[in-house]
Amino acid sequence: MYPMDRKEKDTCRQSLASSLEVLIMNYSFPVCIHDQSGDFPAFNAAFLHEFGGGLKSERKWEEFIGTETFLDMRELELMTQIQQSNFHIERCIYINGKQFDFMIEEFIINGCVCFLWKFGQATSSNKKIRRSLPLHADIISFMRAVRSLDKHEYDFLGFYAGGASHKIIGQFLGRENGSSRNKSSQILKKLNIGNRDDAFIVIHLSDLMEPIMKNVRDIIARNVNKLL
Repeated sequence: MYPMDRKEKDTCRQSLASSLEVLIMNYSFPVCIHDQSGDFPAFNAAFLHEFGGGLKSERKWEEFIGTETFLDMRELELMTQIQQSNFHIERCIYINGKQFDFMIEEFIINGCVCFLWKFGQATSSNKKIRRSLPLHADIISFMRAVRSLDKHEYDFLGFYAGGASHKIIGQFLGRENGSSRNKSSQILKKLNIGNRDDAFIVIHLSDLMEPIMKNVRDIIARNVNKLL
């Protein structure tokens, strides 16, 4: 059997890209495919509408969302492979100040391992809250308010609701004690809750506890060496 010439290879790539586009075209939210060569060969219409068509390489992604966020997303691919699970969900991914429920799904096509990157609407998690839960209306209202927080406010909420002192919050998020106290008052007002205990209870009744606390853990892990 003779090796393929350049024209044949290009034809195979085009055929694979077409197959991948068919795979993702019916998703209603942004979806793209990442292959092991580092390319992003296929996007659906929702992705193109949300992010445009320029994100075809890892370098472009890194320039678009920043190195830290991109590496966090790539880490999920490794976790999926290490844990031998078909998918892994990471909530509260921020891109251009907008929140997404981010899911990575591994699949094999034509013998090649690829990853499906899905960017669901963050508000979709509201549907998972059963109406039988106590304070259902308050929980939904709280979750919607959390979605409106910017990244700095979201980070602060995790430390504050998790019980961290203003001194600890200041060390990890770079705020003085007085500034931290003022920030807590602003966020409590924005979320329409009275105090730290209310935040703790409502976070645990919603589905936000896991992603919020994971975000806190990641911040601590990245910065703890600076404090030792």
